[in-house]
Amino acid sequence: MDKAELALVFTAGNSETSTFGFRNMLSRIWTDAELHVEVAGLRTETATITATPVGTSADDFVLREDSVSALTAENYLARAKYDRTLRPRLYAFGTGGWDRNVFAGIENRYNAAGGMGNIWRDREDFRFRTDYGISVTHQIPTVGDEVTFPGLRLSADLMRKLSGSTTLTHLTIAEENLDETDDFRLDSLTALAVAMNDHLALQVSLKFLFDNVASFVEADLISPLTGLPVGVLVPVQADKFDTLFNVALVVNF
Repeated sequence: MDKAELALVFTAGNSETSTFGFRNMLSRIWTDAELHVEVAGLRTETATITATPVGTSADDFVLREDSVSALTAENYLARAKYDRTLRPRLYAFGTGGWDRNVFAGIENRYNAAGGMGNIWRDREDFRFRTDYGISVTHQIPTVGDEVTFPGLRLSADLMRKLSGSTTLTHLTIAEENLDETDDFRLDSLTALAVAMNDHLALQVSLKFLFDNVASFVEADLISPLTGLPVGVLVPVQADKFDTLFNVALVVNF
């Protein structure tokens, strides 16, 4: 089973913006095992157009337009998870992945985890499971040194059919850095999909990212006298919260 999501947004005029988002979930389900492979990404580029009149008088000038483009959002992830049923309500799992979020100070982050989980409900219209394990993370920040640390991992996975055409899904993954216990991370995705036919659905989703010890990013130092950059980059801590709201067309294969 494969589910692909695609979101495109374009604006034009005094400012130009292009946003491209995608997510693909490939799943293979056997009698006593499941494999899920996910890739996702978001990229937003904004161009600001400045119109400058150039001439000698109010009646004698030409309009010169300058456009400056900048990348304003970018994050990607790839991960896989394998579950193996041991008993009717007990399973073992292994998972690994990679993600990048430069605007949150993460150049590359690699993560692997393993542990046990419980299947609380497993019906066609209602599925809920939780798992618990240990993890290891190797993180390469945009500013600062690389770090590798062990952690604890908790996750909850929910699927609920609200009607014949409407499905609610929710996935939360929480990780605790055992080397620096203040470093707690949360990755939560809630989605509501309405099927239009057997293969197409319209979906709205809300992704919430939280990092209690956010990484550092580089920012221009601004002169207090002129209000302009002085040509020096300084490290500043990124925001702890990232929120992404998305409307996408979903294709089920």
